Amino acid sequence: MKKIEVPFLQIEPTNFCNFNCKFCCGRKFKPSQMQLDSFHKIVKSIENIKHIQLQGEGEPFLQPKIFDMISLINDYHPNAKISITSNGSMLSDEIIHNLIDKKVFSVLVSIESVNVDYFKFLRNGDLNQVKKNLERFIEIKKERQAEFPKVGLAVTILRNTTMEFRSIVQLYKNLMLDGEFTIQYLQNMKIYSDVYNDYMKEQLMTKEEIQHFRSVILNDEEFREFFINVQGMEGFFDELYFDSEAIPCTWLSKGIYITADGYVTGCSYIKSPEFSFGNINESTIEEIIEKRNRLYKDLKNNVVHACCSDCPDITYSYNNMNV
Repeated sequence: MKKIEVPFLQIEPTNFCNFNCKFCCGRKFKPSQMQLDSFHKIVKSIENIKHIQLQGEGEPFLQPKIFDMISLINDYHPNAKISITSNGSMLSDEIIHNLIDKKVFSVLVSIESVNVDYFKFLRNGDLNQVKKNLERFIEIKKERQAEFPKVGLAVTILRNTTMEFRSIVQLYKNLMLDGEFTIQYLQNMKIYSDVYNDYMKEQLMTKEEIQHFRSVILNDEEFREFFINVQGMEGFFDELYFDSEAIPCTWLSKGIYITADGYVTGCSYIKSPEFSFGNINESTIEEIIEKRNRLYKDLKNNVVHACCSDCPDITYSYNNMNV
C-alpha cells in the first residue's frame, strides 16, 4: 500500500460520553468505538505525521483501547506529538501515569464556566471532581518530575460566560497548569446548532460580539501578560493553523479528521458521513486522499461545496488571542 503524507491528523477514538453537554452534537450520532484494526490501518498508511489529536464528540478515556492506540502511534511515528482533549472526569491515577509513560504531549480539559451549578447545567458533570483530577495530575507530574504531558484548558465562550473569563484564567493559575489555554466560541455550524435548544441558541455570539470580546481581552494588561506566558505552549491547532493566511483551507492542505466509525472528512467541523471522502474500513487511503485533494482544488478555484458553506473559521473558532 502506498503511503500518504498528512502532517496533522485528528482522530475520534469514541463518541461515547459520560457527560451530556447541551451544545454537543455527538449524542445525535450512533454510538461508536473506533476499532483498533481501523486505527492501526490509519497510522501505518500515513507517513510524516507531525501531530495527532485524539478528540471528537466523545470522551477519549471511554475508549478501552486508548493506550493501545497511543502505543501504535509511538511505534509508527515516534517523533509525532500526541494530544488529547478530555472532559477531565476520568483522569484517575492509573490514566495519568499511563499518559506520562506513553509520552503524550498535551492533555486539555474542556470548560465553559467555573460556577459549579452552571457547569452541571451545561455539561451534566461535576466541576469539583474535574478540578480535583487536575490537581492530582499536576501533583503526580511533580512527583515523577515529568515535563509531559502539558496540562491546560480548552475554553468555549458563550454569550453568558464572557464575564466569567477572568475567573477561568484564575482557575488555570490556581491549578498551576502548564499547558495551552485555547479559546473557541460556541459553534454556529448547522450540525451543532440543530441540537441547540432555545437557550443555547441565545448563547451564540455574533461576529461583532466576538470582535468586541477579543478587543477587551487584548487591551487588558493582566490578560495580555497571561497570554504572553502561555503563547509558547503551542498545541495541535496552533501548529495546524500556523502560517495559514494564504491558504484557502488549512485543514484540506495539512490535515484530515476521522470519526469513530471510520468516516474521513475534510476537517473536525464536518461530522456527517454525507460529506465524507469515504470510510477507512471500506476505502483505501489513496482513494480518500484523492477526493480530499479534489475538494481542496475546487476551494482554491472559489467553488464552495455544501460541507464548507458555514465554516466557522470566519468567526475565529480555534483562533487564540495572538498577543
